[in-house]
Amino acid sequence: MLDQLSGGRLDLGIGRGGVPLELSFFGVSAADAQDRYNEAAEIVIKAKETDALAYYGRHFSISDAPITLSPIRKPYPPL
Repeated sequence: MLDQLSGGRLDLGIGRGGVPLELSFFGVSAADAQDRYNEAAEIVIKAKETDALAYYGRHFSISDAPITLSPIRKPYPPL
């Protein structure tokens, strides 16, 4: 929605926490943090390229989630 409101000027930054205490709040081990981040980033990118998202990974599963807004800049805003 920010991409539409800004007329396609959105730049998207994706980051992950790395402090063990922060990860423990979400039940994520330090060993799994990078894999979860990679998978989540892949989901965000795929969501911008389709009208309905289906994703089945090691950490996340999503079944036919409708994507109602598509980005103005194709295939997605700069990362």
